Amino acid sequence: MEALTGIMKKITSVGLYEGIACGVSGPVLTHLLYADDVVFVGEFDTGNALVLRRILRCFYLVSGLKINLNKSWVYGVKVGEHKKLELATVLKCQLGEFPFKYLGLQVGGNMHRLEA
Repeated sequence: MEALTGIMKKITSVGLYEGIACGVSGPVLTHLLYADDVVFVGEFDTGNALVLRRILRCFYLVSGLKINLNKSWVYGVKVGEHKKLELATVLKCQLGEFPFKYLGLQVGGNMHRLEA
């Protein structure tokens, strides 16, 4: 997974992948890792999706770790349904909807609402 982080840093630094900036002078977020689980984040466009697909293919070729796209999902924030479907098609994975659970935590729900 350190190799994947290195790849993401390099492609971001040369402008091939556009992550999400955390504030004006903060870091640029491209992915989050937990054990063998990865969440990729970035600008929601076809170019980014194509680069990500190529990265995953190269990562598989050098590491032998294949990404199971049947278990992968695309989520879009403030993006139209047509664009979400387009990127899910480019990445060859499923289209997800909010809220969803990740590592046992609900993502995208009303965080102020308590349920018993």
